[in-house]
Amino acid sequence: MATTRDAGFTLLEVLVTLVIMALALALVAPRFGDALPGVELQAETRKVVAMLRHARSKAVLLNQDIQVQLVEEPAALSISTEDEPYRPPEHIRLELSAGRGSAVAEQPIIEADQAIRFFAEGYSSGGSITLSREGGRHASIQVDWLTGRVSIDD
Repeated sequence: MATTRDAGFTLLEVLVTLVIMALALALVAPRFGDALPGVELQAETRKVVAMLRHARSKAVLLNQDIQVQLVEEPAALSISTEDEPYRPPEHIRLELSAGRGSAVAEQPIIEADQAIRFFAEGYSSGGSITLSREGGRHASIQVDWLTGRVSIDD
């Protein structure tokens, strides 16, 4: 009489398959960051936009002027009423262009004019913030002086 073998996989076959898949994933996963360099820049740009909108809302809510300025060591954006500044990843460079003049992270900020100010009435001093990374990719954020509206320049 012939014996029939149950259909299916042995435990050893399943384990070998899982090990091969894990090795393939370990080799491919780090390459995704290199394949999509713009994704990280977009995410950091959205963080800065949210920070600027928060500063404007806070100025209106607290009925006081709030300023966002570029500080160095390492480059960061700071809101005048917050303790902790926003620091982007090391390979992303920040540049702030205020209503009168501009401040780059390598230059010290001395004057209050080197900041974007949001006033209690909702308007601002205007300006822009540019985030850039190696390879020429950059994103620009505009702050409208009349309305205080924050938008990403495409």
